[in-house]
Amino acid sequence: MSEEVTAQVTAQELFSDYEEDESTANEKYLDEMVEVTGKIERVNVEQEKSTIQLKTDHMMAGIICEFEAGELTNIPAEGDTITVRGICTGKLMDVVLVRCILMNS
Repeated sequence: MSEEVTAQVTAQELFSDYEEDESTANEKYLDEMVEVTGKIERVNVEQEKSTIQLKTDHMMAGIICEFEAGELTNIPAEGDTITVRGICTGKLMDVVLVRCILMNS
């Protein structure tokens, strides 16, 4: 797994790549460090783990960015546009990035 950024995409581009062809998207993004820019749809802060969901044009799914406990200190507001760097774990319903860090806080 690379700690260097292998792709810089918008939330919509990342989600669309997975919607169009999941196996090709996995070859490109799975277990890679990806930098994603998008508009915040939802923020969920908990003690164990915090998540930010980035908006896509899909009604029921988006990009879920998971932050380790204490990593999300400067909590952005819903509707803000942010850039997040994290490791892509693929798509279930949402595309998930783990071990995220906020790049423009």
